Amino acid sequence: MPQRDVVDKSHDRMVTLSGLLNFLDGLWSAHSGERIIVITTNRPQMLDPALIRPGRMDMHVEMSYCKFGAFMTLAKNYLGVDAHPLFYDVEELLQVADMTPADVAECLMMPSERTARRGVDACLARLVDELKKKREEKRAAKEKVAPE
Repeated sequence: MPQRDVVDKSHDRMVTLSGLLNFLDGLWSAHSGERIIVITTNRPQMLDPALIRPGRMDMHVEMSYCKFGAFMTLAKNYLGVDAHPLFYDVEELLQVADMTPADVAECLMMPSERTARRGVDACLARLVDELKKKREEKRAAKEKVAPE
């Protein structure tokens, strides 16, 4: 049983949909010129149509997991390479493992002098290892939800 003398004040900090819409509309009316407001969610289907209507939210950008084309751009930018034998492994793993472009970029950075000496091979091997971990995590999650 909950204690009656304990007061939950968390509802004092909640924002209503009406309050959010008024805030957004107030930003547009109070400032002249262009404004960019970024709203993020993992559940776009849960957003109220009034929030995402044209005029209030004009552009929708889906940030998906890294695909091979994006990896190629990251490899060129971070490592200066267009091709490498490990690219085949990376391409195959990116099709089954969920990894964000930011996580891929982190693997491609050379964090230490020791890694920098080993260069491109070390970075790509680290990426392949991380992708294999992600693939196994995804498999384990599927098995947990629907055991065979």
